[in-house]
Amino acid sequence: GRAFYAILKFVLLRDPDGAMAELDTALILDPEFQLALSFYIELYMQQERYDDAITKAKIVKGHHPESPDGYKSLSDIYFVQNRFDESMAEGKLLLEKFPDHESILDRLVSIQIHKRNFEEARKYNEYIKERHGDDPYLMVDYYANLANFDFWNGRFKSGFENLKKAAKQADPTGDSILIYNQYSTISDYYETLERPDSALYYNRIAYKWASRFQLFDYPLLLVKIDPKNEPEARVLFDRALENFKERLPASLWSLGDRLKERFNTICSGDTVGQREAIRKIVDEQKQASTGNLITLGKYCYLTGQYAEARKELDKVVLPGAQNITSRVVSHMRAVYYHGMACEALGDTAAAIADYQEILKYWGKVDMKLDLVSDTRARLDKLTS
Repeated sequence: GRAFYAILKFVLLRDPDGAMAELDTALILDPEFQLALSFYIELYMQQERYDDAITKAKIVKGHHPESPDGYKSLSDIYFVQNRFDESMAEGKLLLEKFPDHESILDRLVSIQIHKRNFEEARKYNEYIKERHGDDPYLMVDYYANLANFDFWNGRFKSGFENLKKAAKQADPTGDSILIYNQYSTISDYYETLERPDSALYYNRIAYKWASRFQLFDYPLLLVKIDPKNEPEARVLFDRALENFKERLPASLWSLGDRLKERFNTICSGDTVGQREAIRKIVDEQKQASTGNLITLGKYCYLTGQYAEARKELDKVVLPGAQNITSRVVSHMRAVYYHGMACEALGDTAAAIADYQEILKYWGKVDMKLDLVSDTRARLDKLTS
């Protein structure tokens, strides 16, 4: 009962201290109570108290060998810390002891992509198909991973085909979150790869499945692609904001207000305003996702704040960075703006390294990209 009360305190009251007090009481009564230990791990992860989370995960692993949860938690924690070898070791142990525990497979693929061991990543991805080929949820992961392999190697056309195969796997499930995520991903890739019409087409499909926070994405994309779309986009945005405030507690409304600031600055073409709006989302609202950090770094660069751009993008591109990503289109966009910031600051060596990183994987691509052309031109200028 105490563990469930702790969960309710955290979810409904956003009271982590009160939740931990309830968990402490539950663990005094039963120091091996798995639900209480697992929820403690989740709380510690949210607070970035990784050593404490590891301690609890090791207790789960030691006292509940019949459960995969301890191995999974340790792999998750090590992964967040970029301790990829340790994360991999725990994941492989989990797979050996629980070969049908499918949730670890996508993690093992991601670890190998982070390490740029693409052949190893492929092996684990094929394991998904061999063991779980009739599971549409896992086959979504399978085709999404194939797409990621393609994009890492500049095979954009086949990458998009695999993303669309992932969406087709999702469609029959009727799972709105799963379906939304697939079409939103296709849209995001098309936007990053300079195909705005296709981005809008697939985002429109995603919008049909959107709920709550996701409802903001389509109107934001409408005005990002063309500010002349503001009349239609504003109706949709205001409706999304109203829905957001109706369904969520008032303590979260400020995030919606910050998004409206961003929407308004995009409509007006106010680049400095866009920078400050996304900075508020990252700093005030604690939404320092990889995508938000890349966007903030981009707008810092575009407004001449080169040192700030580099600082924000360091969090994404440097080895061991907290927000490093295995998703290649995000990685390349971050490296591109990081390189230009370094170039503007006079750090030629760092800029060259960034541009070489892009061309190492995207030196030969099957779609024309201004990002690649500009990268090549900048590198040639710096090395001539």
